[in-house]
Amino acid sequence: MSTIHTIFKTAGLPYTVIGGIKTKIDTQPLLSIILLNRGGRFHREELLSTLESFDEVEVIYIEGNERSYDIEPLSKKNQSVKFLLFGGSITPGEKINCGIEESSAPLSLVMWSDMRLLQKPFPPKMLNKIEANGPLCSVPVVKNSRHEIIPTILTPGLLKRNLTVLPFNAIQESSLSVFPFDFCGIYNKNRFFQVGGYDVRIKNPYWQKMDFGFRAFMWGESISLNPQFSVQYTGSLPTEDTTPDSSYKYFFLKNMFVSIKNGNGRLSFVKYFPYMSKSDSGPFKSLREFLEVKKWISENRSRYKTDARKLIKSWEISE
Repeated sequence: MSTIHTIFKTAGLPYTVIGGIKTKIDTQPLLSIILLNRGGRFHREELLSTLESFDEVEVIYIEGNERSYDIEPLSKKNQSVKFLLFGGSITPGEKINCGIEESSAPLSLVMWSDMRLLQKPFPPKMLNKIEANGPLCSVPVVKNSRHEIIPTILTPGLLKRNLTVLPFNAIQESSLSVFPFDFCGIYNKNRFFQVGGYDVRIKNPYWQKMDFGFRAFMWGESISLNPQFSVQYTGSLPTEDTTPDSSYKYFFLKNMFVSIKNGNGRLSFVKYFPYMSKSDSGPFKSLREFLEVKKWISENRSRYKTDARKLIKSWEISE
């Protein structure tokens, strides 16, 4: 059993670890591959065997929200793979938090079971460079099942004062993306936890990614393309729910309402009234939500390097 604590210090998530008994690595691995299950068991065994064959790589498999009946025999066949099993339905960000915490490598590649890597194995020189000089998260070139590059470099902007995100095709090394498309990327473990990981209170995966990305950039980190790293979907592309729901409301409060004063991040109390007017929580619950986030921002005020609107503006200038 283990737990993960986000920067909000919320309750940890218990999970069970199966397997990982047999080790093929005498020293610390260079990379942990965190494989999130999606789309059933098709090709899963073949993919696990392929990943397990990589040198100096640790493999962590995280089951979907509905546990498969064949995990026990699968773990016996792939004895160096760690299987993480949760008791209920949780978000991808929560699974990634736990997977990266469980990993023993300085870098963690997060991918899904309906993807395949288009290069193998990872050159140690490339991994050492990413660890030493790379961004918080290195994102790959992504292709669909027809081998076509799909637009996964995500650029934020304001359209009639409303936040929008536009996808572009992978252009060149170090092209910035406001968040990792489909959560996929090579994460620097230490820096991932320094920015707090994914917020477990945000339940919509789209806004969970958006919150992670904005927080990372506002705290001086970056998420950028590494063209030496590419993945391909084996089936149809995942769909995104971008509905402005309660997760959107929470994301907006935590990120878009933050300003910089005297070099520190702050959430001015005057923002409470526009927040309450657009919230469906009622005035008293809205106030509790607002004060909780205000306190969190105050505790982390020295970590802010910029605010969301200046960040978006700088993106527009760089384009």
